[in-house]
Amino acid sequence: NLESRVAIAIDGSCNGIQHMSAITLDKNGGKNVNLCNETQRFDIYQIIAKKSVEIMFERERELKAFEMLDEKEQKELELLPNLIEIMLGDKSRKIAKRPVMINPYGGSFTGYKSYVLESLKEYYPIYGNQFTAGILTKYISEAMKEGLKGGSLYKKWVSSAFKQVANSIESHNEGSIYFTTPDGFVVRNFMYKINSKQYDIKSLVNRSGTRRVKLQTITNEINSRKISTAIQPNIIHSLDATHLRMTTLSMCDNGVDQLWFIHDSFATNPNSVVMLNRITRETFIELYNENTPNHPLNLLYRDIQDQVGVIEKDFPRFKGKDKLIMSEVLQNEFFFA
Repeated sequence: NLESRVAIAIDGSCNGIQHMSAITLDKNGGKNVNLCNETQRFDIYQIIAKKSVEIMFERERELKAFEMLDEKEQKELELLPNLIEIMLGDKSRKIAKRPVMINPYGGSFTGYKSYVLESLKEYYPIYGNQFTAGILTKYISEAMKEGLKGGSLYKKWVSSAFKQVANSIESHNEGSIYFTTPDGFVVRNFMYKINSKQYDIKSLVNRSGTRRVKLQTITNEINSRKISTAIQPNIIHSLDATHLRMTTLSMCDNGVDQLWFIHDSFATNPNSVVMLNRITRETFIELYNENTPNHPLNLLYRDIQDQVGVIEKDFPRFKGKDKLIMSEVLQNEFFFA
């Protein structure tokens, strides 16, 4: 056999959403990011773009049925045919992609809108303004809520649970807010309130002028609002990293040490890429094995109980026909591809 050190990469199908679908057992979300036993390749970015069009058509019919519209509604109605045309066009996937990509990692409406505005300015300059970007972002956001229900439920639960944890800790002197990864890393989250005060300082150049400066002081008081928004993406990032480490160690156990990683892009030499493809699937299934105490949910329950004495066991998980079967990841060639 010939040896080669050329890196052959396999990339996850929107890895953050894969993790959110897996932890909530959301079958529909999992299907859209290639976790289910399907023969076709699903493209979550195009799916969200298409879903936004469906929602816009519905909204257009609704507005046309109103007898009276206010000024904003009238402008929206006039814009909708153009936005529908845009999201049916060849740039729709690119417009939807970046909002979908940041969704698992603390994406907010403001963040989504900035990317949509940037795309509109690049591809459709005539519509590259704040109002149009805001309207289109609204429909892309609604499409994500409907198409990524497991992720929406996960984010809401985690934010609420850890806000309760943060509210129970008054200062960093009492301890930090933490969670544990399935392979044993303790991740500590430090978010403190900041006091700001402005001062008018006389200019050394212009004696008659002043310059306003802001002095910020970090307190030792926990910022529960920031904790509640930061903890959710931190958990997903940590699960990303756990899967990467598990894959690395398993490959090394099988005698392969030529490995390259960039977030959810895993690479090895041509002779080992088949093994990497298999092990990537096996370790992902192991990560979400419900029969182990190191399942991410079991660890979250334990850490929350340790910090506030209450187990938040109402985590939203799908059941019945909507339940994701983790073993199906083995049969999907597009999970990492």
